[in-house]
Amino acid sequence: RDRIKLELLEQEEALKKSKRAREDAGIELYGVQQQLSRLQSNLKAIDKRYDVAAEERLKGQQKLVEAKKIFEEKLRRSEELGKESAKRQGELDALCKKIRQAKSYNESMKSEVAIT
Repeated sequence: RDRIKLELLEQEEALKKSKRAREDAGIELYGVQQQLSRLQSNLKAIDKRYDVAAEERLKGQQKLVEAKKIFEEKLRRSEELGKESAKRQGELDALCKKIRQAKSYNESMKSEVAIT
């Protein structure tokens, strides 16, 4: 009988230890689940920030492409205007030369008319 009581006490003690270990494991599991929940929330927040940053980067790249197109068009237009300006300056210089020649001719004619 004593041996049976002793075995019963040992098994009850083992059962208590097992229940305590299960409780401890449950408490630890709860803590780990809470930590997992926080990490998942952080991951969602990081994913959102990443998505926003990726979208902003894409918009920035699109703006850059548009700005490059505008720049190229304005550069082309500027070159055209430079060529046109050079052409007009050449025409103006030629007209000024003709005017000087005409004035010189007029002066020489005035001198000849005055002599005669």
